[in-house]
Amino acid sequence: MRYEQEDIFDLYLARLVDSEPPNTFHRWCLLTIIGAWLGRRVWLPFGSARINCNMYVMLMGKAGSRKSTAIKAAVNFIKSAGYTKIAAGKSSKEAFLLDLAGDSNIIAAQDILETNLFGGSNREDAEILIAADEFNVFVGNGNIEFLTELGNMWDYEGEFKSRVKNSASACIYNPTISILAGNTSTNFSLAFPVEAIGQGIFSRLLLIHGDKTGKHLTIPPQPNEEIHSILIERFHLMRE
Repeated sequence: MRYEQEDIFDLYLARLVDSEPPNTFHRWCLLTIIGAWLGRRVWLPFGSARINCNMYVMLMGKAGSRKSTAIKAAVNFIKSAGYTKIAAGKSSKEAFLLDLAGDSNIIAAQDILETNLFGGSNREDAEILIAADEFNVFVGNGNIEFLTELGNMWDYEGEFKSRVKNSASACIYNPTISILAGNTSTNFSLAFPVEAIGQGIFSRLLLIHGDKTGKHLTIPPQPNEEIHSILIERFHLMRE
């Protein structure tokens, strides 16, 4: 096949060659879903710690720059590859932590000491992709507590515990969160008030600017099926 020798970035862009978003958005969407797809299976050594593949990426642009189009294309692709760990489109901090923990990792307050002493938590990495083309809809405006928790969990190793109910806590093992979001400068200032500047999420968040391409497609073409099949195969080989 004529596409077999192409690298994964060229393949992904060729699959979406007639789309409206700028290529910058498509490239960073691809990088983010690759990070979510690999989770903690691959890492870079960083002293005594590790840098995992998960990333917090926010596409920045004016309304109409097709941030949502690029994000939805990436999410649809990773779903077609078999990835299912995608967060709800709107959430509170508590609901998000409960979803990430799963029912088996909700610990009653009186059981926390016993869990610390004897273990018993699910040791599977807690992976999730937040795909929010409108980031403020997902996290809310000025939700410092939620933003702080997301910043804390970006590179957290081990069991992350947080109180979610009056008598229960979520116990999350190796939280591995990826964020692929969109925003405008106006809504960005609402999501991140001045008080948020000192929060750790700002040392984790990548802001990717893109301009309108000027393309307006009444009916966008279907992605190239041959390229799609090759990309799916590459993704599965990558994970192996």
